[in-house]
Amino acid sequence: MTILDKLARRFGRYAVPHLTLYLISLQVVIFMLSAFGGGTRVFENAALVPGLVMQGEIYRLFSFLFMPPNSVSSLGAVWAFFYWYLLFLFGSAMEEKWGTFRYNVYLLIGYLATLGAVFLNPFAMVMVPNDFLYLSIFLAFAHLYPDFELRVMFVFPVAVKWLALLAWLGFGFKLVIALFFGEWVVALTIVAAVLNYFIFFGHEIASALRQKRRQATRVAGSVIAVSEAFHVCQACGITDLTHPDMEFRYDDDGSCYCLDHLAEGDRP
Repeated sequence: MTILDKLARRFGRYAVPHLTLYLISLQVVIFMLSAFGGGTRVFENAALVPGLVMQGEIYRLFSFLFMPPNSVSSLGAVWAFFYWYLLFLFGSAMEEKWGTFRYNVYLLIGYLATLGAVFLNPFAMVMVPNDFLYLSIFLAFAHLYPDFELRVMFVFPVAVKWLALLAWLGFGFKLVIALFFGEWVVALTIVAAVLNYFIFFGHEIASALRQKRRQATRVAGSVIAVSEAFHVCQACGITDLTHPDMEFRYDDDGSCYCLDHLAEGDRP
């Protein structure tokens, strides 16, 4: 039984079902308040700003979760709708796959890691985005369902694993830019936002890499064995090293065949 299983048995009753739907609903409220009268003040008042939290605006520790990501809000209502649709799709699929408690824990780790990274510089007067935190939901979905297809521009089917690769490249690019300009809070937020991903999938990823390394070693060993063999059958590829009891014969043109493929009809 894993640690998560033990926690689920003890605290599972406190898990919030349909958490993605609640987050989206509150984001819609913030978006509508901004669109109909509040303007950018709504986002400024809801954003996570460490320095303002230290001045007593504790609500910002939670309200920033309900802000539509900056990259979506700036594109308008249509794009926001599709963002919420995809977020609901990804989050609901993960909750169904994992169960409510495990999905809650995934988001909670990302949230707490983000707060921990932000308050390493508690008096910074910068608006911390939540884009990376919600993007970690997509990365987890892409890991669980890599061949799921989305239609880009409603026409071109693209597997989410390729979109996830672009997302990782975007993470890396923004991290480099943040480090280059000395924006340490943003850089730490980027790293913290995917901490949940590596906690949940790190062991699996490491195992897959070790398996690929073992396969590559075996293939390299086979290539070396073939290159060192004295006799190599032109039909099936066996050698005097892989099959030391097999007999080999040569044609007039110098081609080598094992006895099983020596007959003319068996040759490629």
